[in-house]
Amino acid sequence: MKFTLKIMILTLVLCIFFAVQTAVAQKAVPDTSAKIEKKRGKNETGKASPKSKRLDKSIEKSQKDGKQKLKKDKEIPIEEKKHPGEGHAYGRNKGELSGREFGKLRSKAAKEKRDENLKRSEQYILNSEEILTESQKKIARAKKELEEKENAGAFKDKTELENTRSITGKSVSEITVEGRPGASSGTGFMAEDETIISVLSADNQAVQKLNLKHPDLARPLFHLWNINHAWERYNDQASPDKKIEIKQLIYQGAEIGIRISGSRGWQQSIFNDEILGSYHLEAWRNLTTEEEDFLKTHYQELTKDELEELRTKISTLHTGEMVPYYINRYGFYEGHTDFRAEPLTIAFIFGIRSLEEIHNACGGDLSGYLNGHFTQNP
Repeated sequence: MKFTLKIMILTLVLCIFFAVQTAVAQKAVPDTSAKIEKKRGKNETGKASPKSKRLDKSIEKSQKDGKQKLKKDKEIPIEEKKHPGEGHAYGRNKGELSGREFGKLRSKAAKEKRDENLKRSEQYILNSEEILTESQKKIARAKKELEEKENAGAFKDKTELENTRSITGKSVSEITVEGRPGASSGTGFMAEDETIISVLSADNQAVQKLNLKHPDLARPLFHLWNINHAWERYNDQASPDKKIEIKQLIYQGAEIGIRISGSRGWQQSIFNDEILGSYHLEAWRNLTTEEEDFLKTHYQELTKDELEELRTKISTLHTGEMVPYYINRYGFYEGHTDFRAEPLTIAFIFGIRSLEEIHNACGGDLSGYLNGHFTQNP
């Protein structure tokens, strides 16, 4: 009983203690609600102060201005913006068109653009074809002119040769001076009493009388030169015991002896061209019994030595590697020097013309033709 009473008294004391502490704490904390009310301009009677009224009017005006601006922005149409993908339908302003109408319009525009590009392409092709056709005509004309020139030799007729003042951009007088013995070479390209025009003219006439063209006579010399190249290539790769030496060949059914040898250094051309020379070309063949009889019959007035000289000149050729190119390009066989490639001799050795045909081509005086120099210009 006494214990219970003590507990109750202790509990009462604690309650009184906590009540006092709470009252002290509330008195120490400032009245925040009163301060808030004061800031809002409220007095004890609940009426607004003049400062509060001004604040309220400012708020109302701001709200009113905001509503009016929002209303105005709604009334202003939104300006069309350019889409970076302007070429695509989704980025373009369709205006009053529906999606289908806009698609048809775009399809039509694309078709028109395609047709325009197609027309341009067709026109370009036509222009190209015209250019190609014209180029082909020019090429055909050039080939025809070249073929005619090659078939006729370097000079087609006497008139063209007479009017020639330069060859390869070099004057004929300069070529003549350089072609004389002791000038650009020791033996020269023509005799002292010959000129480049006199030699070209005489050989041109002789080839025409044989009813041949200059390339016809250059061809066997090129064959001879090509054989030499093949021969050298073979020996360069062959072992010492397999190397060969070509001394004879069969050409047009005739047995021809050949000899090709090099020399020291290079010989420059007397024309403005790329032709150079270093090799000697030699070819010869023996006369048949019928050919021997023909010479004895038609040249009985010649002495034994003169007849032997005629036989040697018609059947023996000694020239240089430059001459085939000279013949084919200019109709130049060289003048009367040790390297002259006599057109009558070429025709005889390689079986292009018979001895009788050659005899008739030079007016029945083969000996006089082979020994005479070409001293007269055309």
